[in-house]
Amino acid sequence: MPMTDVVIMFIVTSGIGCVLTIARLLYKSKCISVECCGCKIVRNTEVEQTEDLRRLEIINRGDNESILT
Repeated sequence: MPMTDVVIMFIVTSGIGCVLTIARLLYKSKCISVECCGCKIVRNTEVEQTEDLRRLEIINRGDNESILT
C-alpha cells in the first residue's frame, strides 16, 4: 500500500501550500482588520508600509547588510 503514503503526503503538502498562499495574500492585501473562525487580527498597516519602503530603499542602494537591522 505505498500509494496511500503518496496520497497522504500530497494532501499534507497541498494543505501547507494553501495556508502559505493565503497568508501571503493577506499580507499583500494590507487589510487593517481580518476576522476568520472567531479570530480577529488588527494590523497597523502604516508601520508595515514604512518598513517595506525602508527595505526597498536599502535594496536599491545596494546596502544589503542594513536590511537585517
